[in-house]
Amino acid sequence: TTLNELVARGDLAGAEAYMEKHEQVLMLNSAINGTLEQLEHTRAYRKYLNSPEAAADMSMEERMETRAEIEKMEREIVSWLREAKTMIRRDAG
Repeated sequence: TTLNELVARGDLAGAEAYMEKHEQVLMLNSAINGTLEQLEHTRAYRKYLNSPEAAADMSMEERMETRAEIEKMEREIVSWLREAKTMIRRDAG
């Protein structure tokens, strides 16, 4: 039974108990969703750095340096997401 199922059935007491029992996982899921949005924006910026618009606004050196920083951020974000998902699987099992 999931939180959404409990709420759909109108079982507010069950939903509250579920939320208390799974508080850490629910908070982690929220953090994961925010991080996925951040990853989406990061990838969009990396795509921009390869565009003619960026070439007009930034030097090649500046774009390469910024792209290296963005790629490092992407690796860190993806690594954290993998760790978080592993934590959730461990908690669910």
